[in-house]
Amino acid sequence: MENSGRLRTHFGKQVRAERKSRKWSQLHIANLLKDKGFSAAHPSTIAKIEAGDRPVTLDELAAYSAVFNVSLHKLLGSRARPRGDALYTLRRLSQAVQMGRWQATSVESELRDALEELAGTEFAGVATEVERAADALAAAAEALAAIGDGWAGGEVTRGTRAALRAWLDEGGEK
Repeated sequence: MENSGRLRTHFGKQVRAERKSRKWSQLHIANLLKDKGFSAAHPSTIAKIEAGDRPVTLDELAAYSAVFNVSLHKLLGSRARPRGDALYTLRRLSQAVQMGRWQATSVESELRDALEELAGTEFAGVATEVERAADALAAAAEALAAIGDGWAGGEVTRGTRAALRAWLDEGGEK
């Protein structure tokens, strides 16, 4: 099996293990993903991912990580690397930045939607605190974007892609 297929199969097994350890159904996972903005999430989609028959996007990876509250490393099966391995560290940094950006943006969007719904209600008094939290999340997403996209012209992203490519070319192990 090709390296990307092995990674997809491992990811699917990890998703299934995480789901089963929580005694969640595929329908429940699909609903959690829909709550995070993935309207195309269906139990059959979850089944295909768990079987390794369907690839996932980076946004979906981050969503699964958030739904299960586990690191991307756990879901992808990354092996521990010794401290000082710069490429490994760049990959971890890139994954954390991507996941953090997605989560911050997602929660900010939910808060702003709630603000609109609170306007003119008896709960409008909490709007100031909700708006302050949404602004803080927007600032956090911008700071993370500066690391992932802007830092040295995107060096983190390029370095991570090169490291991941090399890692896959070597059979996924070092």
